[in-house]
Amino acid sequence: MRLETLGELIEACTSEYMKTYNRLRVLGGSLEILEGLYSTFRVETVAVIVKSMREVSVDEVPLLNSIISALTPHNIDVRFYEYDMLVGDRGRYELFSSIIEKTLRENLGLVAVTPYLMPVAIVSRLSNEAMSMLDNATSISINVRYENLLYIPEGGEEVEVIGKENSASSLDRIEWIKKEAERRGFRKILVKLLSDNKSIFDYVTSAGPKGIYKRIPVTKLASYIVALARCYELEGIDEVIREEEARHMIYTLNIPESIVNSIIENLKSELRDPKLAIPREPYNSWILQGSRRVMRELIRRYGLE
Repeated sequence: MRLETLGELIEACTSEYMKTYNRLRVLGGSLEILEGLYSTFRVETVAVIVKSMREVSVDEVPLLNSIISALTPHNIDVRFYEYDMLVGDRGRYELFSSIIEKTLRENLGLVAVTPYLMPVAIVSRLSNEAMSMLDNATSISINVRYENLLYIPEGGEEVEVIGKENSASSLDRIEWIKKEAERRGFRKILVKLLSDNKSIFDYVTSAGPKGIYKRIPVTKLASYIVALARCYELEGIDEVIREEEARHMIYTLNIPESIVNSIIENLKSELRDPKLAIPREPYNSWILQGSRRVMRELIRRYGLE
């Protein structure tokens, strides 16, 4: 296949993946606020600490939309604490802790988005000084109801379901997929838990294109495979849109009260009524860049060039 044709194929499949955000909805949610200390001076730069701006889950869209909108007048320094599925992971807890420490030393404004229970896991990794400073942070607990895209092969005898260990959402999806596969007549259903997104990507794709029907991820990789199947018009893939629920925390520190209030009001608006999970700029462009990289590698791994 000529390079330009391959390039067009990658763009077409990437476009198909980006349509995921135009298909799935944020259904609603709620939030609880615990106020801390606010900055009394104007901050020029705010460090926004998130898992990733290149691989964003549907349930994270209303949070990031709210933060980006509130911080529009400021310089935003985005810092990632979880590597994407193409890069080796040194551990999200260690990386998150080091980013927090660095941000606090720099005296920047701070907005951090984490899974609900993540703060418990990092307490022992932070210095006493950092812990003391974070005690003054405003925290917002957010519950998000949303639609997620998974898939199940239309037929077969055996299937292996792959998820991320220490992830409540992965375990919940795995149990659901197991029951659904049993209902559809699969006789042998295996489960494999791996430590990070790259390990899952490597394992799922190592089986070649036939692995699409044998190794079923319950992570974001499932959405990429669905997009690839649509792009190549592959048969035997049954797309499933499933309602799910997730809890997150947002922490703000060294931020004026007006900005925190803006984030809160934006969140209320984002979660008030069901709406499509469409990312706003500039991070929609970052997602596009990241998805293009993943799709290119997925095509290569499956030998579909």
